[in-house]
Amino acid sequence: RAPSRPGRAWALALLALAAAGAGIPSPLYPAYQAQLGFTDVTLTAIYAVYPLVSVPAVYLLGPLGDRLSPRRVMRCGVAVAAAGSLVLALAPSTGWLILGRVAYGIALAVITGAGVAVATGGADKARAGGVSATVFLLGTGAGPVLGGALTRYGPTPGLLPFGVNLVLLGVVFIGLGRVREPGPSTDDGAPVAYSDGNPGMTRTARRALVVAAVNGFLGWAVVGLFLGLISSVAERFLGLRDPLLAGGVAGA
Repeated sequence: RAPSRPGRAWALALLALAAAGAGIPSPLYPAYQAQLGFTDVTLTAIYAVYPLVSVPAVYLLGPLGDRLSPRRVMRCGVAVAAAGSLVLALAPSTGWLILGRVAYGIALAVITGAGVAVATGGADKARAGGVSATVFLLGTGAGPVLGGALTRYGPTPGLLPFGVNLVLLGVVFIGLGRVREPGPSTDDGAPVAYSDGNPGMTRTARRALVVAAVNGFLGWAVVGLFLGLISSVAERFLGLRDPLLAGGVAGA
């Protein structure tokens, strides 16, 4: 069965929210650095741990939605993302910041695999794939803006942005109940277990996937480096001490 339209909509909402949550800390790093007193090397390590965890996690955990219930997998990802957001909101030390980023890297890997599968489960896969990529990209840009805007009004760096993120994650967690299983059913209505077999692929398909993977890795490596450093650069060299302005630059 193809996923229902409400199910695909909630999967797209989760993709956007997960991408936004990953970008929320971008304009907060200067405030974290001033509050906790860590060096630029430590700042780089805090940010670098996220891609170092998320890249292998996507490869290892992304296929879980094919073998288990996509709805359950996405909800597990939401729970891990909520734990990461809570740790980042209350972080008393750099170790907690690293732990929060590790949790969010794992969550994004789990959510991306199952979420994209559900969101592109309709008949027009090319159009659905384009919509999913666009939603993810818009969420990535919205995260720094949201983090910078809400930091203005929060009592401590990141408390209000991550609090809002937690509320939105709770809403999406409930909405994911509309996601039905995309696999076929038996006569008695029970879902058919997914096969672990690998049907293989043609040489042309493999070459296309390799090219796409290399381009995606290089492109997002540049974006990730930019999101991790732009706030500090904007504050030190451009005089943009307002987190909303820094978040706006990163989002743009």
